[in-house]
Amino acid sequence: MRARLQRSGSAIRPFAPGVSVSRPCLTGVKVWNTLSMDAVSSQGGGAASGGLLLKKRGFTLIELLVVIAIIAILAAILFPVFSRARMRANTVRCISNLKQLGLAFQMYRDDNAGRMPGVGTEHDVNIPNWCGEIQRWIYPERGSLWPYVKSTGVYVCPQDKRKEALHSSVAPPPGKTRRDWALSYAMNVDLSYAKAEALAMRTPSRMLLLIHEERERMNDGIFYPTWQDIPSKIHYDGTTIVYLDGNAKWKSYDDLKRECDENYWRKDPPL
Repeated sequence: MRARLQRSGSAIRPFAPGVSVSRPCLTGVKVWNTLSMDAVSSQGGGAASGGLLLKKRGFTLIELLVVIAIIAILAAILFPVFSRARMRANTVRCISNLKQLGLAFQMYRDDNAGRMPGVGTEHDVNIPNWCGEIQRWIYPERGSLWPYVKSTGVYVCPQDKRKEALHSSVAPPPGKTRRDWALSYAMNVDLSYAKAEALAMRTPSRMLLLIHEERERMNDGIFYPTWQDIPSKIHYDGTTIVYLDGNAKWKSYDDLKRECDENYWRKDPPL
């Protein structure tokens, strides 16, 4: 009979059938494993479905209050930053709107022998004006500039969207509310139907064309550079404007008031 081989370390030796061979005892390992399992079970609540459930420690009330306080402090710091960033973005967009409208005025003048559109003092459906104001409501698509703009969004500053026009003379048609007022800008009344090159003005580059008016005062698309209308404080402590030469920018209330008082915005200004 062929002898079977037994491996011991690196040596191989034969042994005969019927001879019992002792194997390494694993009792100590089993006992240790059993003790370890018992210890974990007593701490974690026992084994379930082949896995161990460990006891979890929750937050104390003090820890929760500390977390809430930290969140409140961060919110107080970050919210004003986000608000200023949003206002700055609105100001940039507003200036972009005014640049586009200033360009539309230039194209209108090129197509109409250098003459400006009407400002809309008649409030008459049969007399076109620059923004489509009819009986104290705004219809931009019926305005003189619409063929050059073709976007209602250009007429409204993002800061004014869904903001009520509060002036008492605003007259929403059926199905509209004061929140649907579709205009943020007013045109200098002294430029109505005017030929810019024929105007006597102090400085063309400082002759007001359009200005962003606040919702509380605006009731049409007209700005009177006299005691009737004054610049607004919409963007920070000033507002946005575009001059007759197409230059659009933000200016402080004090600077705008000074220009108005010194008759830069008037045609045939008094000396």
